[in-house]
Amino acid sequence: MASCQTQTCALLVGHVVPFLGAITATMISYAPYAAVQKVSYERSLGDTNTFPLVMMVPNGLTWMLYGLLLKDYYLFVPNLIGYLFGVYYTLVAYRFCTNKQQDEITKIVMGSCGVVFAGAMLAFISFGPNGPSLMGFLCTSIVLIFFAAPLSSIGTVLKTKDASSINGPLATATLINGLLWALYGFALSNAFIYLPNVCGVIFAVAQLVLLRIFTQKDLSSPREALLRPAD
Repeated sequence: MASCQTQTCALLVGHVVPFLGAITATMISYAPYAAVQKVSYERSLGDTNTFPLVMMVPNGLTWMLYGLLLKDYYLFVPNLIGYLFGVYYTLVAYRFCTNKQQDEITKIVMGSCGVVFAGAMLAFISFGPNGPSLMGFLCTSIVLIFFAAPLSSIGTVLKTKDASSINGPLATATLINGLLWALYGFALSNAFIYLPNVCGVIFAVAQLVLLRIFTQKDLSSPREALLRPAD
């Protein structure tokens, strides 16, 4: 910890902060569970946007492999959990998709995971000391798409002046999670950790500001608030 000069600081930034970050990351992974269970119970997607669910798969996989490459289990464990949740959510949603939607999900999952595994093979085998940089670039690229996925409804919010498509608790968890991981990344001097999480903080703040400005009476429906697509 180059930025810490005391043992207390090293303990706080090196262990407490990433531990709390792992907890909030797990909370984010669990957030869509109720909505997905409702889809399974009703046997219909309704207006559910599957893109954020599907992106949990490559996002969790990439960060899990990056954590393994760095031997950083604060990165590895919560992203393993996120990956497993993403696989579950995707499999449930896939059952009730149209043929066209199923083809799109298949292309996203196969294409993104193929890129991740190819990058991981190069990082672990061929790139030597440059391997973490390659995996870090992949992580940054995919997590930015993942963070941006819930923002697909912001255009609708501005157009209708109705923020019911924004999930307040999820945005708050994303804000806290981003702050914690950004601090951890700064402590490690690892731009691949802090840069995407700073962006995640900005995205979360944008959602919370819109929620504050355009508050309507029903903001907490897990299915409509988290996963409603833009018109």
